[in-house]
Amino acid sequence: MRYLLYALLSVLALLVASAVFVSTVLSQEAVINKYRNGGNAQSGEGDAVELLVVRDRLDLRSAALRDFATTPDGTLLTDSVTSGSGSYRFRAISFWQNLRAGTLIVLRFSTEGAQRQADTVITAGLNNSELFTASGNFNIAVRDMIMLKRSGEEIAGIGGSIHALAAGLTQAQTNGIRPLLRTSDETGSATPTVIAETPTGTLADYNSNRASAIVISPLGQTNTPQNQHLIDSLRRAALPLSVSAAAAANASPLSVYPVPAKESITVSFSTEHASPVKLVAIDALGRTTTLHEAYYAAGEHTTLCSTAILASGAYMLEIRTLGATQQRTFAITR
Repeated sequence: MRYLLYALLSVLALLVASAVFVSTVLSQEAVINKYRNGGNAQSGEGDAVELLVVRDRLDLRSAALRDFATTPDGTLLTDSVTSGSGSYRFRAISFWQNLRAGTLIVLRFSTEGAQRQADTVITAGLNNSELFTASGNFNIAVRDMIMLKRSGEEIAGIGGSIHALAAGLTQAQTNGIRPLLRTSDETGSATPTVIAETPTGTLADYNSNRASAIVISPLGQTNTPQNQHLIDSLRRAALPLSVSAAAAANASPLSVYPVPAKESITVSFSTEHASPVKLVAIDALGRTTTLHEAYYAAGEHTTLCSTAILASGAYMLEIRTLGATQQRTFAITR
């Protein structure tokens, strides 16, 4: 009887822990997993922010990412127009809708288009006007705080925060900001990469002083084994999605003409949802040449691609979109 009681208590404890974990997951939408200060005092060149999606099917449309500025005496400024402070608002496009739990989103200070690496990492340029609207002068400093704000919230102030990550700021300076993950009061580096350590492997770590400033940590990858454990848990909790169905819906059909071609080919394709599109020629040895790359709205499209740099021979044209690839053969004759 005693062993049965112990067993029942153990099961109950597991159920409670699971309920707490699920509740925590559902109560948080996304967190800032790391950011990098590129060290440029005049602009945000080299800066990057990495988000971790917590809530499955997250909608980031019209959400905002902003940094803050500090005075020489260390006072945190929370207005929206201070020099050294700026923001980016996610555009209301379908790309930022239905994001999967456990996905890492790498946002660089660049104009690069949106790309999906496998099904767990997204990269995008903050200065790509098709993906974001910019305001102010976003520039991560040695002492700074990066905040993700909900859709519809004003840039100024700290209201509507989904999550914030800070380095080199004291508890007194960040009082009232929740949830907040911060480093100790000193960063220890002029160009730090600030990461979430998550020693317990739970979301509770993202509201603490358990961040570290280190020299570098690869973007689009987990920070620590415990961080990996948390992200794996989020991905396992995500609802199943038919990748093949999503792929087929996102880019179909694909046609190439004329065949054979000489100096150019015309490519026709359609996208059900807004998506980055990359057209690549693959020769018989597997060598690739990018012919075209751009971001397209939903609909049918036709583009002319120069083939002047391709030698005579047979090729495979591959179209790459979010979560999908399609191929068609074509040939070049001179």
